[in-house]
Amino acid sequence: IAVTALGIFQVGLAYICFNLETKSIPPVTASIINGLEPILSPLLVMFFWKEMLNPLALIGAVIVLAAILVYNIINARTPATNTST
Repeated sequence: IAVTALGIFQVGLAYICFNLETKSIPPVTASIINGLEPILSPLLVMFFWKEMLNPLALIGAVIVLAAILVYNIINARTPATNTST
């Protein structure tokens, strides 16, 4: 029963919400947000379950998070263009 509940709420509901909201954001932003999942999962396990991560995993997470941060900073400084006709 617990595995079913996790599958429905933790995974299923999250993907439903993600897919509904991707309609309102650019595709690159949606892709970047989706790329956060493999990083956040081990980090949350590290914080809540006190497991240690491999140093290479931490370095990889820092690289991906830095790339996401740089992208968002550059995107915030770029004026939005009106693409509607």
